[in-house]
Amino acid sequence: MKIEKLPKKALRYIIKKLKQEYDGTSYTEPYDVYEARDVMDVIDSIVNPFAVDIDDHYQYGFFWMLYLYNKNKSEDEDLLIPVKKKLVFNVNVDVRKYTTEIYGHQTFTYNDGKGFNQSMIHSNDDFNYYDGEYIDDDTYDSDAGDWEIRDIQVYPLNESTRSSKIITEEKKRKLQILLKQREYIENEIRKLTT
Repeated sequence: MKIEKLPKKALRYIIKKLKQEYDGTSYTEPYDVYEARDVMDVIDSIVNPFAVDIDDHYQYGFFWMLYLYNKNKSEDEDLLIPVKKKLVFNVNVDVRKYTTEIYGHQTFTYNDGKGFNQSMIHSNDDFNYYDGEYIDDDTYDSDAGDWEIRDIQVYPLNESTRSSKIITEEKKRKLQILLKQREYIENEIRKLTT
């Protein structure tokens, strides 16, 4: 059974059982349900007779918030039912990337380019590959280090989150590629018109 479909009588029973277990304990915060495995185990044992499907970790929060909202209410008071919200956040990750970068250069020659090699450009003592025009890169390996959650925003599910302008990693990569291509095209146009 889905947690949203539980009858009020079952919800009152769950609150009563959680109150018996945790009333007067140090478990009083919304995040306690996620940090203490024993709270999740107790919730599992209480909702098991109702054939409740807890498919995702966050669903334990429904029962814990139900308990926190209603633990001091009498039997005749209306229950305050938790409402599901969307939580949007960014994760900052320290990453060391191993990347092959491509730089465009030009030089002059009197032959047809056959046999062109590094020694032809090394004769120029001022040559630095990164002085060329950056064209592209290819990340072939990376090591992830420490990470932390940042920029947390909570949205009610009935409101649109389009205004938040969140860019996924895939869209970010595509945007970077397109920006590099645009820069390359603009540089080529400048070369042709000057």
